[in-house]
Amino acid sequence: MARSGSLGHPRTVRLPHGVIGYRELGQGPAVVFVHGLLVNADLWRNVVPVVAAAGYRCLAPDWPLGSHAYPTGPGADLSPPGIAGMIEDFRPHLICPMSRWWPTTLVGH
Repeated sequence: MARSGSLGHPRTVRLPHGVIGYRELGQGPAVVFVHGLLVNADLWRNVVPVVAAAGYRCLAPDWPLGSHAYPTGPGADLSPPGIAGMIEDFRPHLICPMSRWWPTTLVGH
């Protein structure tokens, strides 16, 4: 899992393909950070604190792309469409207790 404390509090969530570790920092509309192959959420360690300070809730998951702490379940689809599905499965966890749904921004690299 991402090690940088600047990404916020470590959390986990169970999705259909397995457990995803993520870090969360800030409050406000959600921003989900999507890293690329063979890295983890630490890629965003210099970006998340700035975005969170600007009034956003930053979520930086460790997607199962080669540098993640939790194994995927049997039959997990790791193709590009499968990863897109995992990101969509993560979306219900963005609901804020103050609102039924906040706008979500995806940031990718």
